[in-house]
Amino acid sequence: MTNGYQRPPLLPPARPGGVLGLLATIAAGVVAALLGVFFFAVFLAFILVAAAVIAIRVWWLRRSMAAGPGADKRRTPTRPGGGTILEGEYHRVDKDRKRP
Repeated sequence: MTNGYQRPPLLPPARPGGVLGLLATIAAGVVAALLGVFFFAVFLAFILVAAAVIAIRVWWLRRSMAAGPGADKRRTPTRPGGGTILEGEYHRVDKDRKRP
């Protein structure tokens, strides 16, 4: 049963043909591949930096935990006789020199 309406035939989408179309397709593929490689390299660099930061942090924590509690505190060096060594700068002042 037809009511007089005829459906238009389905056509494939139009695309450029011939050598020009082939060159455009190849150029688009090369650009897409280069962009893909670039973004993959950036992503891989980000992952490597994050892994290095995590590895250094874990190493630092394991190192500080193996040293025991309070090992991070800086100790003042002592002499064998028990005296404390003071480090610093000094200036020699002559006794003969008159003060202004």
